[in-house]
Amino acid sequence: MVLIVIGIMIYFVLSLPTFGGKISGDRLKRLQDNEQYKDGRFTNVKQQSPFKFSEIGSFLQKCFSMMKSGFHLLKYQSFPY
Repeated sequence: MVLIVIGIMIYFVLSLPTFGGKISGDRLKRLQDNEQYKDGRFTNVKQQSPFKFSEIGSFLQKCFSMMKSGFHLLKYQSFPY
Protein backbone atom coordinates (compact mmCIF):
# COMPACT_ATOMS: atom_id res chain seq x y z
CA MET A 1 0.00 0.00 0.00
CA VAL A 2 2.82 2.40 0.91
CA LEU A 3 4.58 1.73 -2.40
CA ILE A 4 1.38 2.53 -4.30
CA VAL A 5 0.99 5.86 -2.50
CA ILE A 6 4.65 6.73 -3.09
CA GLY A 7 4.30 5.78 -6.77
CA ILE A 8 1.22 8.00 -7.16
CA MET A 9 3.02 10.89 -5.44
CA ILE A 10 6.05 10.52 -7.71
CA TYR A 11 3.80 10.46 -10.77
CA PHE A 12 2.07 13.70 -9.78
CA VAL A 13 5.30 15.48 -8.90
CA LEU A 14 6.92 14.51 -12.19
CA SER A 15 3.85 15.58 -14.16
CA LEU A 16 3.89 19.13 -12.74
CA PRO A 17 4.67 21.88 -15.26
CA THR A 18 8.14 23.37 -15.35
CA PHE A 19 8.54 26.44 -13.15
CA GLY A 20 9.50 29.75 -14.70
CA GLY A 21 9.57 30.39 -18.37
CA LYS A 22 11.68 31.69 -21.21
CA ILE A 23 13.97 34.57 -20.28
CA SER A 24 14.29 37.41 -22.73
CA GLY A 25 15.23 41.06 -23.05
CA ASP A 26 17.16 42.91 -20.36
CA ARG A 27 16.96 40.05 -17.89
CA LEU A 28 18.54 37.63 -20.37
CA LYS A 29 21.31 40.14 -21.05
CA ARG A 30 22.05 40.45 -17.30
CA LEU A 31 22.19 36.66 -16.95
CA GLN A 32 24.51 36.29 -19.93
CA ASP A 33 26.82 38.96 -18.51
CA ASN A 34 27.23 36.95 -15.30
CA GLU A 35 30.61 35.19 -15.20
CA GLN A 36 28.96 31.99 -13.91
CA TYR A 37 26.67 31.79 -16.98
CA LYS A 38 28.33 29.65 -19.67
CA ASP A 39 26.87 27.75 -22.61
CA GLY A 40 23.29 28.62 -21.68
CA ARG A 41 23.46 27.53 -18.03
CA PHE A 42 24.94 28.49 -14.68
CA THR A 43 28.01 26.70 -13.36
CA ASN A 44 29.26 26.30 -9.81
CA VAL A 45 32.05 28.65 -8.78
CA LYS A 46 33.60 26.04 -6.53
CA GLN A 47 33.70 22.39 -7.45
CA GLN A 48 31.40 20.41 -5.15
CA SER A 49 33.03 17.62 -3.18
CA PRO A 50 31.39 14.19 -3.30
CA PHE A 51 29.10 13.20 -0.44
CA LYS A 52 30.71 11.10 2.27
CA PHE A 53 28.58 8.97 4.58
CA SER A 54 31.10 9.55 7.36
CA GLU A 55 30.04 13.23 7.45
CA ILE A 56 26.37 12.56 8.22
CA GLY A 57 26.89 12.83 12.00
CA SER A 58 28.52 16.26 11.90
CA PHE A 59 25.95 17.48 9.36
CA LEU A 60 23.04 16.44 11.59
CA GLN A 61 24.68 18.02 14.63
CA LYS A 62 24.91 21.34 12.77
CA CYS A 63 21.27 21.07 11.67
CA PHE A 64 20.00 20.36 15.17
CA SER A 65 22.08 23.11 16.74
CA MET A 66 20.70 25.58 14.19
CA MET A 67 17.15 24.44 14.94
CA LYS A 68 17.71 24.90 18.67
CA SER A 69 19.11 28.39 18.16
CA GLY A 70 16.15 29.45 16.02
CA PHE A 71 18.08 29.76 12.75
CA HIS A 72 19.46 33.16 13.79
CA LEU A 73 22.77 32.21 12.16
CA LEU A 74 21.25 32.34 8.69
CA LYS A 75 21.48 35.56 6.75
CA TYR A 76 18.81 35.98 4.12
CA GLN A 77 19.72 37.90 1.00
CA SER A 78 17.67 38.79 -2.01
CA PHE A 79 18.86 37.99 -5.51
CA PRO A 80 19.66 40.91 -7.82
CA TYR A 81 17.71 39.41 -10.74
